[in-house]
Amino acid sequence: MKKFILTPVVLALSLAGCAVGPDYQAATTSMAETYLNAENAGLSTDSQHVEFWWTKFHDPVLNQMVQDMQSQNIPLKVAAERVKMANNYKTMVESFKVPTINLGAGYMNYQFSKNDSSLGPILNPLSDSVSGLPPQI
Repeated sequence: MKKFILTPVVLALSLAGCAVGPDYQAATTSMAETYLNAENAGLSTDSQHVEFWWTKFHDPVLNQMVQDMQSQNIPLKVAAERVKMANNYKTMVESFKVPTINLGAGYMNYQFSKNDSSLGPILNPLSDSVSGLPPQI
């Protein structure tokens, strides 16, 4: 019961803390239209400064890291294909963990021709030189 009465009181006090009085006036801040010392502040946009920004720190470790990164940099499409290839390899390896069942069926019918001597002179009854029998006519 106390919890039920206490909740609306806490909620009302929390919302009352967010209210502002009727005499509230927003602070005015004056801003200059242009920055007068833009050239002297070192704010240059030429491509050399933007391209080699890390050299401004004069840190040999950082320079070496950036050089290593640039030498090993690969195009984004190649990286995406390598990720696909790794996922396919993982799927292939995981497929060996489950048993597989292969089922096949087939039917073949062989008949030897009585008129063809494709099996050689041994099985051909018309050849008297091998069988020793007189030729059949």
